[in-house]
Amino acid sequence: MTTIDFEPTGDVALDQLLYEAQCEIQATYDFLLPDEMVTEAIHKACDFFGLPEVPVIHSSGVCVWPQDTDTVWDDVFGFSRAQLMEMGIQGEDTLTLVYTHECAHRALQDVKGLDGKAEELACDYLSGVHAAMADIEAIGFEQALSQTMESDSHPSGSLRVAAIEYGQKVVEEMESLHIPLTLENCMELFDGFLDEHPEVRY
Repeated sequence: MTTIDFEPTGDVALDQLLYEAQCEIQATYDFLLPDEMVTEAIHKACDFFGLPEVPVIHSSGVCVWPQDTDTVWDDVFGFSRAQLMEMGIQGEDTLTLVYTHECAHRALQDVKGLDGKAEELACDYLSGVHAAMADIEAIGFEQALSQTMESDSHPSGSLRVAAIEYGQKVVEEMESLHIPLTLENCMELFDGFLDEHPEVRY
C-alpha cells in the first residue's frame, strides 16, 4: 500500500545501498503493519460510526479528506506507513484507534462550532469512547499521541491523552447510568471536557 522512496544520488554504489536499505525498511514496515491489518482497522473504525468505507490512498500522512462536508460518501483516507512507524504505531488495536480518530472527523464534519483544536480533541475523545466500548487497548495510541507538540491546529500531547481518557471514563459513567451510547449523547458529555479546557474552543 505504501512504498518508501529515495532520491538517487548518481553514485551507482551508493544508490544500490540506498535501494537495499529501502527494501529492508519496507519489509519491516510491511511485516509490522501489513495491508490486511490496515484494512481491518479501517473497517472497525468505519463500522463504529456506521460510516461507509471509502478509498485509501498513499499520502505524506495519515488523514482524511472530506470532499463535501454535507456528505460522507466522497471522503478519502490518506495512509502513510512511514508516518505510522515513526509514531510507534504497532498492532491492530492502536491502528484502529488512529483511524477511529480520522473517522470521527468524518462523523463530526457538519457539526457547527467545533473546529481546530476542539475538533481534534473531540476525535481523540471519541477514540477513547470506542476503546472503552469495544474493549480495545488504548495505551499504544495514548503513548503515540503523547508526543504531539502543540501547534496552531493540534493541542499538546498531554491534553490529547486527557481527552482519550475522558472518553473512556464517560463510557463507564453512561453505562452505569444506563444512558444510551449514541454519538449525540457522547458529544453532549464532551462539552464537560471543553468546559475544563476553554482555551481550545477558540
